[in-house]
Amino acid sequence: MAGSVLDRRVEPRWVFAEHPGGDVLAQTKAALDIPTVMAKILINRGIVDVTKAQHFLEPTLENLLDPFLLRDMDLAVDRVWEGIDAGEKIMVHGDYDVDGVTGTSVLVRALAALGADVTFYIPHRVEQGYGISHQGIDRGVALGVTLLISVDCGITAVDEVVYAQELGMDVVITDHHQPSELPKAVAVINPKRDDCSYPFKELPGVALAFKLAEAVYRRRNKDLSPVYENLDLVALGCAADIVPLVGENRILVMHGLNRLKNTRNQGLKSLLKNVGLWGRELGTSQLIFVLAPRINALGRLDSAMGAVTMLTTEDEVDAHQIAQMLEAQNLKRREIDGRMLSEALSMVESQVDVTRDCAVVLSSA
Repeated sequence: MAGSVLDRRVEPRWVFAEHPGGDVLAQTKAALDIPTVMAKILINRGIVDVTKAQHFLEPTLENLLDPFLLRDMDLAVDRVWEGIDAGEKIMVHGDYDVDGVTGTSVLVRALAALGADVTFYIPHRVEQGYGISHQGIDRGVALGVTLLISVDCGITAVDEVVYAQELGMDVVITDHHQPSELPKAVAVINPKRDDCSYPFKELPGVALAFKLAEAVYRRRNKDLSPVYENLDLVALGCAADIVPLVGENRILVMHGLNRLKNTRNQGLKSLLKNVGLWGRELGTSQLIFVLAPRINALGRLDSAMGAVTMLTTEDEVDAHQIAQMLEAQNLKRREIDGRMLSEALSMVESQVDVTRDCAVVLSSA
């Protein structure tokens, strides 16, 4: 659109932070054997301790925190193993965004590798909305579920947890959203709880699912390979949720990216092949702007259940077919977004004075 408001862009003005010179810069550069510009960036980010700088530049899985430092993790792990040992039906209840979909997939894959009888449920964005619902619980009851584990949701599900318990279903909550009144579940794992002293508070839902899986395996000294194999999913969920890539998030994403380029996950492999990224070095930009929108499209336009199926199946043909469906849904989503943008621009051109109006809210039927 010629002469539209999109043409009236303000050029960015870069302001470089002041950094200490002299000894601090020289010591950082020498100790880490890095270029001057990299040393300046580290210092500007407040990373002046050499050990912390080494961990930042070369994060290792050994630097991950003990999952049992999370409040209620012991209770959650005990209940999960009780369910596995008794052959109970376990349902992982996730959210329809990429964080929830990948987190659900991580936990389903990890529990299935232990021989658990596990299924999953993702609510429909339009029909059920966000979080644990009576409808989702009813679905679990119909399947014979006696243990529900939430991923990336559930911290506000006070009434829903009571409802589940009345129907004979125990609930374990894993969520990273800010809590208020806690549900009276068997366990509520959330680093943002006021009574949780876990040192790192910025874990997304997928990372908490990973932490629970790790703790379940560690409790009985199981080989952690089936858990670590899902780091590619963890990286995708972390990047898509736009969490700060520091601390544990940085460790998880870096190691996940290393696994992703040659992933053994059939769903991720199909997605990467569809977009021409299979076998290539990947960064968070590809996760955020290429892979994540394709998974999100399914949750926005239909049910995200298919996305979890794609990420948990071992069948190459099934994974390919679902990946193709995601591609089609993403194209449809882009067409809808394009129409909405055109409509919004037309409204701005006819109704808004960009020299006067500081904020604009648009809506249409």
